[in-house]
Amino acid sequence: WSKRLLAIRSDQVKFEILHRVRAFQYGAEPVRFFLFENDKAHGLGESPLPDGQVRVFRENGRDGLAFLGEQQIRYVPVRAKAEINLGADRRVVYRKRPLETRRDRFTFRRDRQGREWVHGWNVVAVWNDEIRNHTGKPIVLELRLRYPGDVDFRSEQSTRVFDHQTVETRITVAPGGSAAYP
Repeated sequence: WSKRLLAIRSDQVKFEILHRVRAFQYGAEPVRFFLFENDKAHGLGESPLPDGQVRVFRENGRDGLAFLGEQQIRYVPVRAKAEINLGADRRVVYRKRPLETRRDRFTFRRDRQGREWVHGWNVVAVWNDEIRNHTGKPIVLELRLRYPGDVDFRSEQSTRVFDHQTVETRITVAPGGSAAYP
């Protein structure tokens, strides 16, 4: 039979916390990730990380540990990046509010008898994304929105095109604050 052994224990792994909103992938709530590299600068890097369960704890301030989450990971070579998904973070709230929807640029077709009907139109939608941070630290939220079809996307924030139907932006929100993404 096989035995399960503790492969690596590191009390001082340096990591970045990133919140992601990808409704098509994780659901509508912001999901918290711990990102790190398997290298000496992050407190690891002496050997590859094997396949297995990663458990994340934090000090609870009373000489004990609080369990944050766990995830099964695949082999992580030295100097490779890894992500630990800790699940939905209820202290970070994301809300999408529609402000305006209208149709314009109607196109018409006419048949041989002279009857005319609407063949197509453009839909213009304006909304506001609001992010509220109820944690005690600033957060970085990666917002990835997917739009099927032929879309002309405009935003007041700096965005990048991730693929042909997905746009992405990163927003920093102060502790106890909120940010709007129009």
